[in-house]
Amino acid sequence: MADIKKEVLDFNLNGTDWSNLYHVDYSGGTGGERLAEAIATKVNAGDFLVEYNHGINHENINYGIKDSFFNQYTQPTVYTHASPFLLYQGSIDEHKMHEVASNLKLLRYYRPEIELLGLPEPINPAKLPTEYEKELAIKVHRDHANLILRTHKFPRHWEVLDGIKSIYMYPSRQTHIITLRMFLRRWLNQKDLEQERIHSLLGDEMYKWFTEKFKSDDGYYAWQIELALKNIDNFYNGKDFRTDWEYFVDKWIVDHPNHLETDWFVRDLDKFDRRKKLIDPYDWCFGETNDVFVHIRNILGLDLMSPELERWQIKNKNEIENQGISIEEEDPLVCREFIINYFHNKGLKVGGLK
Repeated sequence: MADIKKEVLDFNLNGTDWSNLYHVDYSGGTGGERLAEAIATKVNAGDFLVEYNHGINHENINYGIKDSFFNQYTQPTVYTHASPFLLYQGSIDEHKMHEVASNLKLLRYYRPEIELLGLPEPINPAKLPTEYEKELAIKVHRDHANLILRTHKFPRHWEVLDGIKSIYMYPSRQTHIITLRMFLRRWLNQKDLEQERIHSLLGDEMYKWFTEKFKSDDGYYAWQIELALKNIDNFYNGKDFRTDWEYFVDKWIVDHPNHLETDWFVRDLDKFDRRKKLIDPYDWCFGETNDVFVHIRNILGLDLMSPELERWQIKNKNEIENQGISIEEEDPLVCREFIINYFHNKGLKVGGLK
C-alpha cells in the first residue's frame, strides 16, 4: 500500500466513528443497487426505500432504491431542495472528503425538512438553517442507526471515515455484457417526463429545447434524459455538446472499461489498499458459483446468500440471453451493434438518434 496522508475529521457519525455506515461504491449497471438493498435489508438500515417506477402505461417497470441519504451522492449535483440545508453545493465530483462527510451528516439531521422541500411547495426562508446552525449540527448530532450509502466515486478517499464498511464493485471481465445489462435495464427504457420531474431539473429554457429536440411518436427515453442532465451547465453557458445516440453509446463504453486494465483504477486500488474489498460484478450479477457470497461475507461479515438473490442472478442471465446473446460472448462489438441498432430493429421512431 502506498504511503498516503489521511485527512483527519474533527467529527464523526455516531459519537465514536463511522462504523454504522455501510457503503457500496460501484460502476453503473453492475447490480450495485441490488447489492445495497441486500445489505440494507440485512442490517435494517435506516430510511432505506425500494421503489418501482411503473413508467409509461405501466410498462418498462424500473426497479430502484433510495439509500439513507436520498441517493444524493449518486447524483451529478446537489439537489435543489436539499441545497439550503447543506454546507457544500454544486458538483458532487468536486466535493472533498470533509465536505462529503459534512453533507452526509446534514442530510441525516435535516432529513424531515429536506423531504418536505422535495414536495411542490414554496420554501419559507424563515425556516431555513443558518450556516452556524448547520456547523453545530455537524459537530453535535449523533446517528446510531445502521445506514446505507451508494456512490460512484472510486478515487475518493473513503477511508477518512474511520470504521466505514465499504465494498467496491467495478467490471474486471466481460465488461461488454455488464454494459448490455445496463442499457437493457435503464437507458433503453421509455420515460414519463412529469413523473421524472424533468422540467424542474432542466429549467424552462432547457426543458423546451429538450422536448423539441427529442420529440417523437415513441416518446422520451432514459438515455436522452441522462444526456440532458449531464449537459445542463453546457446548455446554459452556450457551449456545444453532442446529443446523438451513437455518441452516447460509445462514450458509455469508453467510460466503463475493464477497470483492472486502466492505470488510474489500479493505482487507486493499490493506494487505498482495496483489492480485498473489490468484487466482480459479473460474478455478482450472473453467479455461476457461490464464491461471490463468500467474498462479501469476508469483506462485510454479512451472509447475503438467499434463494431470492439466486433467482435474481438467473433472471439477469435470461434477460441477456433472451436477446440472442450469451453471457459468455467474448466479442464486445456484438453487444455494441445490438445496442446501436436496438431502436431500428424494434421499429421505434426515437428522437435524437442522429
